[in-house]
Amino acid sequence: MNGYEKLFDSFLDHIGFELVKYPSGWGVVDLEGANLGDIEQGRFVGAEDLIDRLDTYIEDYFETDLEEELDIVGISAWDREGLADLLKIAREKASAEWQNQHKFEMDVLDMVLNHAGEVQLSQCQFTYGEEWSANE
Repeated sequence: MNGYEKLFDSFLDHIGFELVKYPSGWGVVDLEGANLGDIEQGRFVGAEDLIDRLDTYIEDYFETDLEEELDIVGISAWDREGLADLLKIAREKASAEWQNQHKFEMDVLDMVLNHAGEVQLSQCQFTYGEEWSANE
């Protein structure tokens, strides 16, 4: 287990999701019950696929909050370039105290941008979905 699995677990917990292992791939359960865009029906190969599907949540829970905190206008559009710009601005312009207060958010954005492929979902906290049979 590397540190990114623990961060990924914290990220999912923060946005209200539970990671689930199904025979057909990885999935999530929306603990808030919203299931926006039928996200619970999706099956994913790895963390990169799942992160791409969680774009709305990353924007709502991380990007928008940081933009408001830093009083930045015009970046709020989910794409990797926009996230990279936001992270760069935060690292260059925000005080050390602010960066320390928002370390979790900045670490998540860094993981999303630069380390999603390093997250091994099998090393994360997960449950088994109901589709599993006694033979699997």
